[in-house]
Amino acid sequence: ALAGGLMLDKERAEDAFGELVQRIGGDGADSTTLADGVIRIAVAKMAGAVREVSVHRGFDPREFALLGFGGAGPMHVFFVAEELAIPHVMVPRFPGHLSALGQLLADRRLDMVRAWGGRLSAPAPADLEAEAARMREAAAETLRSEGFAAARQSHGFTVDMRYVGQSFTLAVPFDPAATDWDALREDFARRHAKTFGHADINNDAEIVNIRLVSLGIVDKPELAYAPETSVDVPVERRPVWFDGGWTDCPVYDRAGLASGQTFRGPALIEEPGATIVVDPRHDGEIDAYGNIILTARP
Repeated sequence: ALAGGLMLDKERAEDAFGELVQRIGGDGADSTTLADGVIRIAVAKMAGAVREVSVHRGFDPREFALLGFGGAGPMHVFFVAEELAIPHVMVPRFPGHLSALGQLLADRRLDMVRAWGGRLSAPAPADLEAEAARMREAAAETLRSEGFAAARQSHGFTVDMRYVGQSFTLAVPFDPAATDWDALREDFARRHAKTFGHADINNDAEIVNIRLVSLGIVDKPELAYAPETSVDVPVERRPVWFDGGWTDCPVYDRAGLASGQTFRGPALIEEPGATIVVDPRHDGEIDAYGNIILTARP
């Protein structure tokens, strides 16, 4: 049974995979090994998606921790981490409700954009400052109408810039109170050099768009952690398939895991919104905020 009372039908799952084994003519395969293969393919696809936003952008995944959230994320996160050689994994509290919790605590955000055509070789940015002021006032009025007083508002500008003749832009922070383009020109050159490896100081740059992000600040509660129960030992044991075979695996109730507690994989950790599958090669610890921090063994 899943946490919350939803029952899984093991026999029907085995029958479905058994029929698939017969259809594909698996030589010596059974429903369990086929299901394991399906999971491995899914992990490879997820790892490929992570590479798209890390390796392909010049980041080394081994220098980061992988966050597992959602209802199914904590079931796969360790295997994806191994595929990418990521040594650290974090599973936050309430992983199945993390997005909903974040939405409740998130500030109200307004995004505004205005098209703008102007080179930095033009006169001082008075016109741009006037347009930015109009954008800010419009956003402030919208936030006021939603109950956010001026003291609970935040406004930040960026401009989309490019060298004259380019077809792509870079977002650069912009101070509407600036009296000249010098700081903006230097920031753009630094951003261009960092992104593309070079900056063309002899080429004129231009502003394509003005962007404004306005926030209505929402009160944030102070999240304190204390286990709901005092049960910090496995509530049961059950066989779990790891590395081509069944392993006797302890099952923990996450509500009873206290800060500072450590454990070794393999393990299952259950809670109402998710099940966390810890593979045999990770060691875990509960931090002061109730997050599960796991590190791959050398």
